[in-house]
Amino acid sequence: MLKGYYFYKQLTRAGHRGMAVAYAYLANPQAHIIAFAENNSGHPDIIVLTSNVFIWSLPVEIKIKGTNSTKFKAFRTCEDGFELFKEIGLFEVKNGSIIYDSPRETTTTFISVD
Repeated sequence: MLKGYYFYKQLTRAGHRGMAVAYAYLANPQAHIIAFAENNSGHPDIIVLTSNVFIWSLPVEIKIKGTNSTKFKAFRTCEDGFELFKEIGLFEVKNGSIIYDSPRETTTTFISVD
């Protein structure tokens, strides 16, 4: 299977029928973020973060608003092919944010679980 499939898979987990596009913003131009809200669709809230940093990792604060979700399960794909939509753990929302150290050249999908 081509490596690009797994990056595509990261995005296709987001944005289902009935969901709403959620406000998402990062101050760092070396990363991109998109988010979708459940919006009574039956699908979980989803955040997708892509890091374009080529040399080092990028600590990111993802501010969470407009959801009651306090936990997000994360899946990551790396450009080097080492991780291909690999589950990397559960992230808790603390003080309205998720703190995530995004490795270089990765895409990570956060899916609400509660």
